[in-house]
This record gives sequence, C-alpha cells and structure tokens, in this order.
Amino acid sequence: MYRRRRMPRWLSLVFFGLGLFIVLLSLDVVHYVPRPGRSRALSQAPHHWWVTGYGLVLLAMSALIAFPRMPVRWRQGIGACASLTFLVSMGALIVTAPMGSTERLLFAIPLLIGGIGVLVGVRLGLSDRHLLDPDGLDPIEKARILRTHGRPEQADEVLIHAMRDQPERAPEFQRALDAMRRRRVTPDA
Repeated sequence: MYRRRRMPRWLSLVFFGLGLFIVLLSLDVVHYVPRPGRSRALSQAPHHWWVTGYGLVLLAMSALIAFPRMPVRWRQGIGACASLTFLVSMGALIVTAPMGSTERLLFAIPLLIGGIGVLVGVRLGLSDRHLLDPDGLDPIEKARILRTHGRPEQADEVLIHAMRDQPERAPEFQRALDAMRRRRVTPDA
C-alpha cells in the first residue's frame, strides 16, 4: 500500500520558534538593534507588515507539520492562507525594498512560478487526496480491490484513514468497513 512520508514532528518546533521570533521582531516586542558596520539589508528595520507575513507563514507551516492528521479541509485552508500570505509578502518585498532591477528580477521569478502554481491548483481544484492518490479511486472501491486480492488489513486501513480525512463521509466508510468485515471476500469470489 502507498504510505505517505511525514516530516518529523520536532521540525514543527523549529518552524514555530522561528515564526514566533519573526512576528515578535516585526511587532517590536523583541527589540532590533543593528550591529555597527553591518552589511546592507533589504530594509532598515524589520517593522513591516510583510515581515509579519513571513512569520505567520512559518507559524502556519508549523501547524501543518505538528498535526498531520487534521481534517483535509483544515489542511487545505491553512495551506491556502499560508501560500497566499507568502505570495503577497514576497510581492510587497519586491515592490517596496530598495533593490536593483537584477535583484528584483531574481526575486520575481520564484514569485511568478509560485503564483502560477497557486492559480493552476485553485483552477483545477487540486487537493491533498488527488496529489497523494494519483489513481483517483474512491476509498471504498480501493478497499474492495485490496480485500479481493487478499489484503484485508490494508483494506481496513484505507477505510480508517478515509474516515479521518473525510469526516463528512465517515458513516458511509464505517458501514462499508463493517460489511466487509462481516463477509469474508476471497480471491476466488
């Protein structure tokens, strides 16, 4: 069965700490004191809304890493908010920061690629399920196929994961799971 790899949960603490530090720095809770003789920066002080946006993106990513089994709709909502916040913050950086035209172009290329990716994803209605399950089978159908081929444990696992990922269809998956457990489907059937 296809098994999805997840990031280690300790990595969410790194993202959370860095995001919280950036948000507090941009809101002037943590005081910013530049070192004497430091090199040129993109802005003189980090007190800009787009810097806060980068911190919020890191906080959203920490939530996605820390809670990998949250409902799909929540994951999609948090991911969409983080993507749009990143794109808007990056656009503001390109427009407002004192940079040369070459530097603006180098920052604009990934922004353009990311913007096109978000637009295509929204237009096509891609979700985590479609990206991680390329065959596009319904979980009940996938469980029937696995059970027919003598893999009842994997079939049960598919339906249990589907109940977590699609809570609105959980009763339907539970009925299918109970029905499949009651009758033993053999490969000959």
